[in-house]
Amino acid sequence: MSTGASDLVRSIQQSWPAWLPPVIQSGDTVTPTHILAPEVSALLSGRAASLPYFLHNQSVAWMTLAPDTDSILASLTDLRAWIVPSIGWEEEGQGTVVTTASGALGASILSLSPAGYIRWRSRADTETIIEIAGRLARARGLAESVPLHVQAPVPALIELRQQLATSLAANDRVAAEDTLATINRLQLDTAQNASFTRLRVLEHFGDSRLVVELPELDQLLRVRLPQNTRIAIAKAFYRHFVEPKESQGSLTSARDEFVTQVLPKIGSLLDALRPEVGVEVRRLLAYRLATGEGSLSREALSGYIDDPVVAALLSPVQQQPAPVPLSDEDQFFAAWQTLDWAEVQRLGMLLLPTRPDIVPVLARSLDRLPNAPLRDALTGIQTPAKQSTPAINSPQTWAEWLTAIPTGELSHLEQLLSARVTAGMKAVTSAEGREIADKLTDLLVGQTSHLDSGRRTVLLTGLAELAGLCVGVKDFPAAGLIDLYRVIANCWSVWKRGSAFPPDGQILLELADGLLQLSVEEEKWLSDEISRWWETRPTRALLPFMISAVEIFHRLAGTGTAERFWIDVGTFAKSKEAKLTQGERLLWRKVGADIGWDEGTLDEYMPLPSPAEGVVIDPLKAAGLKKIAIVSMREEQAKRAADQLKDRTGATVVLVSDTTSGPETDLAATADVIAYVWSATTHAVFRAFDKVDRKKIAYVRGTGAASIVLAVERWSLERGD
Repeated sequence: MSTGASDLVRSIQQSWPAWLPPVIQSGDTVTPTHILAPEVSALLSGRAASLPYFLHNQSVAWMTLAPDTDSILASLTDLRAWIVPSIGWEEEGQGTVVTTASGALGASILSLSPAGYIRWRSRADTETIIEIAGRLARARGLAESVPLHVQAPVPALIELRQQLATSLAANDRVAAEDTLATINRLQLDTAQNASFTRLRVLEHFGDSRLVVELPELDQLLRVRLPQNTRIAIAKAFYRHFVEPKESQGSLTSARDEFVTQVLPKIGSLLDALRPEVGVEVRRLLAYRLATGEGSLSREALSGYIDDPVVAALLSPVQQQPAPVPLSDEDQFFAAWQTLDWAEVQRLGMLLLPTRPDIVPVLARSLDRLPNAPLRDALTGIQTPAKQSTPAINSPQTWAEWLTAIPTGELSHLEQLLSARVTAGMKAVTSAEGREIADKLTDLLVGQTSHLDSGRRTVLLTGLAELAGLCVGVKDFPAAGLIDLYRVIANCWSVWKRGSAFPPDGQILLELADGLLQLSVEEEKWLSDEISRWWETRPTRALLPFMISAVEIFHRLAGTGTAERFWIDVGTFAKSKEAKLTQGERLLWRKVGADIGWDEGTLDEYMPLPSPAEGVVIDPLKAAGLKKIAIVSMREEQAKRAADQLKDRTGATVVLVSDTTSGPETDLAATADVIAYVWSATTHAVFRAFDKVDRKKIAYVRGTGAASIVLAVERWSLERGD
């Protein structure tokens, strides 16, 4: 391997600047004092290694090569622990592990790293390269001290599902897409299940165009689909094809679009849906009924004539001869045949008084789809002779699920999570919230450290789903659920404290934001939890978390706590390990000035480079942006971000705060970059950007002004070439 490896090094080192001399001068001899000598020596001996290729835009494309899949995965884990995202970043849109490459250089790379290689970026300044080389050396030294029989673990599917649940709860599309890519790359799930998960993510973020254009959609429509997947597909087709015509005021055009684009593709899928699942499905069913097709009766839609579209489609002029509706029994057995457990249970409850023979079917359905009212209805019902009712062992409510965490059957615990995802999760009521809060408190004060890794991961996955049910609804924060918010935030902080995975911190911040909106008296304990999160692992990777915390507490609780957080980070910034970028220092100085720190304090904790240190270019200013759009319904934070972006770039900044498409979104679509705040926008607004190049969209983690500015800066750095 050494000949090919040395040739590759010689080729790559030709891109290095004058201050970084070649590491191989002649033959295969490695200069032992070179900062990259450990990496090159490892590559020559057939081990994993990272090498930099300097580009012409003040950035570096790093490549991490390894001889096999296990080594690639181990290297990926090391990079994320030591370098990414603190002083390097993964390339968006390229995938974490690249398995194709062009040209002679690409062929050489893949010949040495046949399982693919990791491509990542960093800045090109001397200080950053030296720091990265040092970290790589320290990571290598630590890895070499581990006994040879220890192998880098491949993440379990349940762990990645936990990451996905957390990403969705935090509305972090970047993290969700990265988790999906990892599941697919490692082939940890079946292709069909991976497609279902992909649809779940696209539905969560309202990306209807990608759903209807999904390459494997035709194949999926030929198999049995979970209820939530059917609903997601139907909503996507309505939003992409029919809704734009309705918004133009033309019901005739909308109906024509339904007949030509929707009916041929998903007409049979609609027969398995009910009007109560949402306005999109309700209207599609009305269009289908108006064409004289489908099994739904006119009476099933008669309760929704307050919807003007449904009312118009059910009028005598629009109505075609109605099909003969199926009986409840026929619908029940049809649903059972297709394993549509939600419909089996709905119809089963109607049939129970006259059909006790279906009790065993309904009891078995509870293992696939938890339903506490059905479980209670089945209790005590006598089944016909020679029939036995299966025992119902799986938990049917969140409170029962939490009670079962320490000792319950692990498969039953996982089943409830899977069932709730595939069939849809209902909002938590105040009564349910109090019961869940009590059970979570029991787990928090009990000994959770004895839980094995599988149970702990399942618990955290469920907690992420619960957090998503809280912060992801329109009426968040609700005063009746304050106890639940408080306990989830407390548990999340204790069990995830110090995590640098961005969605983990974002969930705590979202809950803190809601709690402070309800009561400023929550400030003390929440600020303590934020401080503990930071103190557990004070790194650059947590700077976005902390700057969001400063903004939230300043906005909702005054300056005291915000000032303390700022000083904590400022103290870290003065250390040699910090190495904040120019953009980060400018952002922290702006936030510090907003909360009241004077110029002297800013210079003490967040000094800008002195003239003697040379000119440091602001990456935002260097990006040459002429027009920036910010899409967020939180106007105060968006306006502050707009002011900062104007100051640092000189660009025109367009704000979009509407809930639907219109002149604002049309203007924003022409921007160089669109900062899109997922947690503070609507699906209808996102659909206005369907025809926009997705590479122009900078997805914002969080909702504050600093989060928006950081997203645009990161977008600029990643597209420097």
